Amino acid sequence: MEPCRHCKREIEAKIRRCPYCGTLNPTVKIKDIFIGIFFVLAVMYVVSFFVSPVN
Repeated sequence: MEPCRHCKREIEAKIRRCPYCGTLNPTVKIKDIFIGIFFVLAVMYVVSFFVSPVN
């Protein structure tokens, strides 16, 4: 059980929507979202570095 990031009530960790306030992915923290975005951007940068043609 983890708290919902919006209403702070205890809910199951794997639930998709908070049954009390309706927040999507209520146990995912904002910090985790930013880490995921940074990781995706870093992978895209590395891939574009190796794929881009050298003239």
